[in-house]
Amino acid sequence: MTVKELAEDMGITELVAREAIKEEKFFYFAWAVGSGKRVKIIINRNRYNLWKNGYDIELIKKALEH
Repeated sequence: MTVKELAEDMGITELVAREAIKEEKFFYFAWAVGSGKRVKIIINRNRYNLWKNGYDIELIKKALEH
């Protein structure tokens, strides 16, 4: 999943999405790796979809194990 797809789905701008990910606000499904100008954003689509559907964290962990 790209930052653009995440931003569109959440109804926010890409810049806001990137900054939120860098600030670890979406730590369950998105991570920023690196520093400075070279930051790679990693978004786990499966975890995002579970989070978006409001599943309990324990249910999410169980679902991801399979």
